[in-house]
Amino acid sequence: SRINVTTFENNNEIGVFAVDASKVSSIELKSSNYADNVCYRYNGSSFAAVNASEAITISDDNSKGLAYFAVYPYISNTGPTTSFTVKSNQQSHANYSLSDLCTSYQAPTTSQQVDLIFNHRLCNVIVELQGDNIASKSITMKTTNVQRTVQMNLNANTFVAQGNKGDILMNSGPYTNAYQCIIAPQEVEKGTKIFVATIAGKETSLTFTSNASFKSGCQYTYK
Repeated sequence: SRINVTTFENNNEIGVFAVDASKVSSIELKSSNYADNVCYRYNGSSFAAVNASEAITISDDNSKGLAYFAVYPYISNTGPTTSFTVKSNQQSHANYSLSDLCTSYQAPTTSQQVDLIFNHRLCNVIVELQGDNIASKSITMKTTNVQRTVQMNLNANTFVAQGNKGDILMNSGPYTNAYQCIIAPQEVEKGTKIFVATIAGKETSLTFTSNASFKSGCQYTYK
């Protein structure tokens, strides 16, 4: 499921890869596979290929089945390994959602309809502000000094932070006096300025008082 909801949303798109188990000695993605990064779009109840002619089907005589790898959001021109960068401005729901890297793997199956269970691969960070009259003030919140890019390896199921650190404008989402954003899994050292709240035009910085470890697929809440 997606962060904060139990299903995908209309028009969400995923990329689906398939490996023919009858033609390989081990199940892994290569440069060319039975199907490569076919774009599927959610219609409210299921996913369908955006281009019907590219829809992945399996022949009746395939007794070993197809294995599936899938990625949300859809990334054009991607393969077994690629870099993924979260949006630097996640204030809108759309950009927040498009930063929520999820992947799925389904072992070989002969079924023509496949259920894909997705796992979140990055980290959701929530900051709750506490104080008098917070709700009445103009507030923006950002995460700073964090890595936003990961190198994704679908075969190894690894998501390793890389690249320069930067800022992310946070999303108020469904919360009251709280803000969220998605960052890469990473280690952050004690003394790092990590959050900046701008309240009624005045900045307040929050600094970690100990080392912090952000793990893949986890959510962290700070008050």
